[in-house]
Amino acid sequence: MTSELSSRTGALRGDGTVAPGWALSVLLAGLTVSLVSGPVWASTGGTRSRPSPTASGASEAAHASEAAGASDASDASEASDEALRVGVVGSSPFVITDRATPRGLSLDIWRLLAEAAGVSYDFSVFSTVDAALAAVAAGRLDVVVGPISITSARCREVHFLQPYFQSSLSILASTRRQVIWDRFAPFLNRAFFAGTGMLILILAGVGTLVWLAERKKNEGQFPNAVGKGVGAGTWFALVTMTTVGYGDKVPVTTLGRVISGVWMIISLLTVSSLTGAIATALTLAQLDEGLLSSADQMSGRKVAVVAGTVGVDFAHRHRARVLPVGSVDEAVARVLAGEADAVVHDRPMLLHYLQEHPDVELQLAEASYEPQGYGFAVAPLRGALQSRLNVALLEILEAGQGRMISARWLGDDRP
Repeated sequence: MTSELSSRTGALRGDGTVAPGWALSVLLAGLTVSLVSGPVWASTGGTRSRPSPTASGASEAAHASEAAGASDASDASEASDEALRVGVVGSSPFVITDRATPRGLSLDIWRLLAEAAGVSYDFSVFSTVDAALAAVAAGRLDVVVGPISITSARCREVHFLQPYFQSSLSILASTRRQVIWDRFAPFLNRAFFAGTGMLILILAGVGTLVWLAERKKNEGQFPNAVGKGVGAGTWFALVTMTTVGYGDKVPVTTLGRVISGVWMIISLLTVSSLTGAIATALTLAQLDEGLLSSADQMSGRKVAVVAGTVGVDFAHRHRARVLPVGSVDEAVARVLAGEADAVVHDRPMLLHYLQEHPDVELQLAEASYEPQGYGFAVAPLRGALQSRLNVALLEILEAGQGRMISARWLGDDRP
């Protein structure tokens, strides 16, 4: 039996050991099988194959999608559960803070928006727009609600939702008619008194020169006494300048006549300039200075503007003398007191003021300037909350709810 096996394989020796040639053949056969079938990973617990790249990528994508969904759900849950810090700023009719709970056009829009987006909030009232926007930029507020004009400068500091109201700037001026005192007011200023004083000095100087030339040969008309002589010469210079020419005093010396002739020529120019200045002053005095009806008339005029609003830049660009105030009520009070010529502010707020005070002597200009949208300022909010607020706001406006709220607060007089 042993002999037969040995003859078939040629591998076993007589002493029972394996022949070297047979072992080498087995080893080569094993290497060939390994190269053809791929690597085999061995472990004490068995074997495992290297994972397929396609299956691995799909698995990782599934895990990432699940993680992103969980994150979004977490953000949405946190945004709904945690109350937003909402600042309130502005004036009537958009923001009214005379009660414990703020109200107004902007607040009605925000309450609809918050309800649609499913967010809760806490209010805090600010006195100026700049202070509220600074709080948003610093992360102390999440949203600012009010009539906040969306400008490029503000968009560099904070984010804004879609505009919920379209506004513009306008001019509110006094319609008070002038009294007699107003017509003389242009003459009672420093320039008028300085010019009058200068004219008196010139008359006295010319009169002195004529007296010096005439006192020895024309003592009857120009006495030697200094006081009387200079007085007579000044009188002569005055009547000569006004071309009245009474003829009560006439120079007889050559030098006196030369001085008088030069003075006559100078007087023609002086009287012409003086007459033109008086005519201009009287014309301006007859104009109704209270009616400032366009931006072109603002140059050099004193204009009351609420500090921190876009009206400040508008007034500066038109070279007005800006008088900063804290509110529309204060601006109107300055105009009625004669401390300012007009108020520059947002047109819907000025319209609302006139509706609330129909007897006030103010007139709103027909022209409007710099169309602008009002929007809610927001900080970079968590996850998709800002997008949800924008979508909810657009749905409110598309449904006409924004227009109904505006009509309720502003009536039919839309800007």
